[in-house]
Amino acid sequence: MRITHNALQLLEAVDDIGFPLALQRYVDGQPFSTEVLYDHGTPVCWSSSAQLNRWPHELGSITAKKMIEVPGIERSLIALGKRTQFHGIACIDAIKPTDGSSIVFCEMNPMQGVEATSDKRVFDVFAVALGRILRSEPPLPPVPMPVDKRVVGLFPETFYYLQSHPERFDNWLVALRSLRHAPYDDIPLFLRLCADWLCGITPRMGMRRRLTMLLSRSKV
Repeated sequence: MRITHNALQLLEAVDDIGFPLALQRYVDGQPFSTEVLYDHGTPVCWSSSAQLNRWPHELGSITAKKMIEVPGIERSLIALGKRTQFHGIACIDAIKPTDGSSIVFCEMNPMQGVEATSDKRVFDVFAVALGRILRSEPPLPPVPMPVDKRVVGLFPETFYYLQSHPERFDNWLVALRSLRHAPYDDIPLFLRLCADWLCGITPRMGMRRRLTMLLSRSKV
């Protein structure tokens, strides 16, 4: 592995390592994700959220998010749709550079993220737009998506972050609010997630063994 800071160092590293190799670019900025519904390459509706409270380190999984407005995101989504002609719901990870330059796209996944399911207003907009596509009706013009400035915790990830940062009261509030999104309709899965977390914070090995036995009996 080599860390380079300019083109000359990059060329020297390539000569030293040789091929094949993988190049990664570090972008200083705010990571965010955008869920977008495409109709044959045309963005119909979308919602963006900042990625917060990564665990167990700054490159780990996000445990919370906050809805944000990203200037220029519509133009970028239109260009991406024209290039891919994607049809359906996609979750796009990107970075908003601190220097004000153009948005840097990291990856595009053909899947639904957490935004459309964790906020009812966003869910309603996506549901109406998707229904019109399924009925072959012309899409409505894009409308500004409601933005909720609250930090929303992901269950159970936010409890792992709370375990590492219990000193902040707001972390407790975010974790408790995340219980609204727990999989109560799948009790074995819910118990499995709770047992995983409890096994990580229980100080006594005896209790850990009992929780592990309970975990092994739960079929998910």
